[in-house]
Amino acid sequence: MYKACEVLCSESDIFAAMESAINDGVDILSASLGSQDAPYYENAMAKAAFAAAKRNIFVSCSAGNLGPHAYSVHNTAPWMTTVGAGSIDRTFPVTVQLGNNKTLIGSSLYGKKINTDSFPLVYLGDCIAANMIPQNVMGKILVCNGSKLQAINDEHLIQEAGGVGLLQLNHITEGEGLTAIAYTLPAATLGYREALELVSYIISTKNPLASFKFHNRTVIGKERAPITSSFSARGPNPIVPEILKPDLIAPGFNILAAWPPNISPTRSSFDPRRVKFNTDSGTSMSCPHVAGVAALLRAAHPNWSSAAVRSALMTTSTATDNQYRLIARYEDLEPATALSIGSGHVNPQLASDPGLIYDADISDYIRFLCSVNYTEKQMKFFVEASKPCSGPAGSPGDLNYPSFSVVFRPNSSVQELKRTLTNVGELLPEVYKVRIVHHKVKKANVTVKPQKLIFNKSFEKQSYKVRFQSNYVFNKSGTTVEQMAFGSISWESEGHVVRSPFSVLWLQS
Repeated sequence: MYKACEVLCSESDIFAAMESAINDGVDILSASLGSQDAPYYENAMAKAAFAAAKRNIFVSCSAGNLGPHAYSVHNTAPWMTTVGAGSIDRTFPVTVQLGNNKTLIGSSLYGKKINTDSFPLVYLGDCIAANMIPQNVMGKILVCNGSKLQAINDEHLIQEAGGVGLLQLNHITEGEGLTAIAYTLPAATLGYREALELVSYIISTKNPLASFKFHNRTVIGKERAPITSSFSARGPNPIVPEILKPDLIAPGFNILAAWPPNISPTRSSFDPRRVKFNTDSGTSMSCPHVAGVAALLRAAHPNWSSAAVRSALMTTSTATDNQYRLIARYEDLEPATALSIGSGHVNPQLASDPGLIYDADISDYIRFLCSVNYTEKQMKFFVEASKPCSGPAGSPGDLNYPSFSVVFRPNSSVQELKRTLTNVGELLPEVYKVRIVHHKVKKANVTVKPQKLIFNKSFEKQSYKVRFQSNYVFNKSGTTVEQMAFGSISWESEGHVVRSPFSVLWLQS
């Protein structure tokens, strides 16, 4: 473990931490760090991870927590594995019984005995200190808007004013993701839809009441999972849109984690409690999950490159949940796209035997950097050789990456991308046939040639080409993310499915 940050993360400290890890000979780097978007030659994480990639070190990075907004994803260089956050099927339910006999289900880690009597409800909106007038709060359950951080501040103010409970309401962008908080008073987090019901009940009722029923138990296996967390950062890639990011998602919502002994479970200075474990959420939770799976793959396949490990993780990820439906997103429970989940949710069992891999090495990444027209001075941050871009560089989308991100601009209507697959399966010969899945793709036609690949020996390489033809007529209306299409290209045999997502983006400029 290498300490790279105090309060802020300076570029020199990030370099020093990652350089120490590289010199120590690590095989895997888990970097729960992110920085403001910048060209890769100005990005400390990208430059340090490139140095790790030169040593064939697998680098797992957090996608960031600025979702669900478009272009919010961090750590987007193709030599980094960028991990978003999804939920697991573990919940901490709390029943909220309203005076009209309506039952709402929230989430909480409050574990003390409580008074199950009904108490008056008061909705204050933003529960700031100025609104905490004791005669309005005393003996009541307060209903407040705001984030997890706001909830932690609210509960202290409520207790100071004599309140007996808190119902914290998700914002529309948070949707139905119920953050489990170790509240210091009887309290629960409610999803956006039930929050609307609660507020409607309060407004329409003369004397609104509610009571809590804490089950003091963990429920496993009943909830739909995974669901993409609303905070998990989204594509398109803000630096090079021809590289699809994030790469995949992993468990990152309400994750049980070790906790510092000098910080309370709520992080509040008013909370005297100290614990060894706590639940936490963020792509800083999901990133180490993927690093752990990568370590298992490295142990099973010590001769694989870091790109091969990433390919195995991505092409075997699942796009469906435990109810066999497409993975949804918490903000609206609609199906998530590749902008949210990349290839899908990591699947360790399948990743150990991917069948085929998309491999790449440092020379491929150098050509990629040349393709985005970096100058020789800018290239010096990555390579020492003079004139590293003297040969043909092609386009950024030519990188042998396990996913596709096609960008059409007004002067282009056809793009053809080449990919090369390496056989790592043991069943020989193995015949793969292509399957193209379109998710309501009306604005583009996708064709693959050849449509069949036959592998007769281990580590045999074969290539194919994908032709994307745009049917979209450019105009000045609509947003970028609305002008997108999604799908996947799978190579399927009797023993393997090698799936690559694609996104098609139309940009005005």
